[in-house]
Parts: sequence; structure tokens; C-alpha cells
Amino acid sequence: MTEKVKAKPLPNGRFVIVDPETGKILDDAQGYGYRTAQKAHAAWAYKHPSKKQREKHRQNKILNKAFINSHKGFLDAWADVAIDCYKNGEKPGFQDFKELVKEYDPKFPGSVYSLYYYVEHH
Repeated sequence: MTEKVKAKPLPNGRFVIVDPETGKILDDAQGYGYRTAQKAHAAWAYKHPSKKQREKHRQNKILNKAFINSHKGFLDAWADVAIDCYKNGEKPGFQDFKELVKEYDPKFPGSVYSLYYYVEHH
């Protein structure tokens, strides 16, 4: 199978992803098809990241774990910020998180958004 894929229209006007060499259907949106060729290609790209994207994800994961391990009080501080926001009738957001990261490590080499997602989901 090649990395190049093609969106093929179905009779119902929707699209599926096929291997251009074999014609085999690779992704059909669970049988429904995609509304546009662009959405079909976008879904394929999301589901099949490149080696470079996978390596970047792996590096971010390592940096996120290292940040949490080296800044033991960070999670407690984030919890305090969240509680203060809730007391004021607000919801803590990414901007609050970003400011707190800068206080702990102004030169954090990783993606702050990746760290935010890591903290929120682990």
C-alpha cells in the first residue's frame, strides 16, 4: 500500500478513501462515506500521522512527563488556580494554564498546549 491515497466518489455523492494502485477501499467512514473529498483526505491524514508527526508526539510526551516530575508543586498550583476560577464563577482555561507554566518554567521547550492536554487527561 502506498502513502498516496485518493478520495473516490460513491453513487450517493459521498466519498471514500481508496488505494489508487489496487482500488481497495481503505476508509469508508464506517460505511457512511465522507461528505467531501477534502474531509475524506483530512480524516485519513488525522488517522495516519507521518513518522515526523509521531516522533513529535513522542517527544512532547517525554517533555510533559519530565515537566510534571521536575515541578512537583505544579499540579497543586493548577488545582488552586482552578478553584479560584470556579469561586469567581469562571472556568479555568488554557490562558490561565499557560501563565502558570511560565511561572514554573519560562523556557519550557515543549508544547504548552500538549502539556495542558496531558494534565487535563491524565
